[in-house]
Amino acid sequence: MSKLIIALDVVNIDAARHLIEQTCDYCELYKIGWPFFMAHGRVGIEKLYNEFNIDILFDVKFYDPPHTVSHTVALMPTYSGIKMFTVHRSMVAAAMMAKSTAQIIATVALTSDNKTGKDIAFRAFSAIRQGAAGVTCSGHAAKFVRDKIDTGKLIICPGFRLDENSNDDHSKAVTLAEASTMPEVNYWVVGRPIINSADPGNMAKIIASEIVQE
Repeated sequence: MSKLIIALDVVNIDAARHLIEQTCDYCELYKIGWPFFMAHGRVGIEKLYNEFNIDILFDVKFYDPPHTVSHTVALMPTYSGIKMFTVHRSMVAAAMMAKSTAQIIATVALTSDNKTGKDIAFRAFSAIRQGAAGVTCSGHAAKFVRDKIDTGKLIICPGFRLDENSNDDHSKAVTLAEASTMPEVNYWVVGRPIINSADPGNMAKIIASEIVQE
């Protein structure tokens, strides 16, 4: 099983297609978030799913009044390919009410969040108790989180960079070398290091081989 999730953080659908074509041998899940969704909406998601039969992590971090979240999540089965979707950690119970077959992933901290690992682990534990299938957090918090949640629950970590000098807006970024020593993480979400590479396919191959599931 690949531990790599590639973030389709592009607004051009042909760029998304090209990225999938180059990387699909090394990736089983693709993340679609606000940039692509705002540009192409449901139609764009359906096009990519129909063309490539990909599994999707729909990362829009639902955060609204519980009634609104529940009714929105209830529409999830009408979208093709969505295997997982993200909600704010306080919205897990509301999302559960919709009884979606897609997995609920609670965003318990952004990689720009300066909360301690213990604080984030407490948030993760609470989200899992409410019914989340997993959580997203920085790699730096992953060990704390794994100590608090069952091994059957997912830990998904964004904020992946190739080296320690590439933090940009991720204050809690993890390097490739660090990621390769973190078995507690189920998936790493990688966007810019692959998208901005001269050879996205080869970069995906390198990253996937380094973070391979034991």
